Amino acid sequence: MSSVTPRANYRVLEKFSFLAVARIFLEILQAAFLIYLARKSTLAYGNLMLALGIGTILSVITDFGLNQLLVLRLNAHDKRKTGIVSNITTLKSALFALGWLGTAVFVHWQGYDPVLKRAVLVMGIGFGFQALANTFFVVLQVNDRQGMEAAIRAVGAFFGFGFGILALFLDAPLWVVSFFKVIDGLVCCVPAALAAIRVAPSGFGPLRLAGMAWDRQGNGRIRLYYGCPDSE
Repeated sequence: MSSVTPRANYRVLEKFSFLAVARIFLEILQAAFLIYLARKSTLAYGNLMLALGIGTILSVITDFGLNQLLVLRLNAHDKRKTGIVSNITTLKSALFALGWLGTAVFVHWQGYDPVLKRAVLVMGIGFGFQALANTFFVVLQVNDRQGMEAAIRAVGAFFGFGFGILALFLDAPLWVVSFFKVIDGLVCCVPAALAAIRVAPSGFGPLRLAGMAWDRQGNGRIRLYYGCPDSE
């Protein structure tokens, strides 16, 4: 006989529905924005898609599989979770800074026109904020706050794509339109960070990103650690 109760099934469906509705809302706004952009200028549409592609690569570099590590540490019942969110956020920020600088070098090397260069770099900042927001969204997911996550994502999409559509309507240059991603990421990042601090305060402890420690078994080996030296 299954141990899963109808109440548990309902809660799973409820959490899924929150995120599904937010995703549908985001996709509708994104479709409206991209269709409007394509009708305004096919060249601008192509350049924006290029900027989005480069930004996606930068986002992958920034995340670097750290969200999976965060899930494992947040589910731990010892001091391995202490300060882990701060650690992951700091590490992601460093990876983003390096990736963004690499992107700046790349677009200069490719000889893109100035408007496209600025669009790519502005879009990259937005993807950086989004990568940081994903860290806090993981905290909310682990603590069963999918409804809060969905609301934050929906608000971010509304303000971000709303700005983008308004900028297109006003015939703003592409690099100004690209700020839609910055607004989306920032509106998601700040409330998500505040919510994560409230639901998981222990995750925002002192920073100890990496270092070396003697093996606890006393065999003289030096090992790398992440977070607390006793956490591995």
